[in-house]
Amino acid sequence: ENTNLKADLDRERGVMRHLRRDHAAKIKQLQDQDQQNVSVKLEETKNQLQQEKEREVAKLRDSLTKEHNAEVQKLLRQKENEIKQMQVVFNKEKSELQARLNAAQKGEANTDRLHSIFEAAKSRL
Repeated sequence: ENTNLKADLDRERGVMRHLRRDHAAKIKQLQDQDQQNVSVKLEETKNQLQQEKEREVAKLRDSLTKEHNAEVQKLLRQKENEIKQMQVVFNKEKSELQARLNAAQKGEANTDRLHSIFEAAKSRL
């Protein structure tokens, strides 16, 4: 009877070892699945964050581009106004110079005419 009990005990120990191995394998499988799930979730989160970052960067780029374009347009309007003002001053100065030139040419013509009259009178004497 001791032998039977010992054999039963050995069988029970074998069954227990087998159950422990199965249990450890099941735990390992569950841990591997959890690790896989965590890796997948981590990758999904990284991708989602990257996409959000790209959207934010694009939004910021658009905003900066619009702001820059507005500044450029403002500067262009200022420069166009400056050019118009300079054109007015230029035209005024051009007119003044033309008037002075015309007056000077008239003066020369009068001087030439007076010189001719003087020469004619001098030659008569």
